[in-house]
Amino acid sequence: MVEQVFTGTHTGPLATPNGEVPLTGKKVEFGLIDTFLVTDGKVSAHRVYYDNLALLGQLGLA
Repeated sequence: MVEQVFTGTHTGPLATPNGEVPLTGKKVEFGLIDTFLVTDGKVSAHRVYYDNLALLGQLGLA
């Protein structure tokens, strides 16, 4: 398990279940957790958990 902070700038289309969101040029920063399942010494599953509302709010979409 890894806890980290993602920072970046929205410079391209963002795929969503409702279609793509055009670039906004806005900077974002939010925490996330990466989880890894290791089986026989190899990563067998990987999941990422983050606050989607925090991301959308910083982009002005929520």
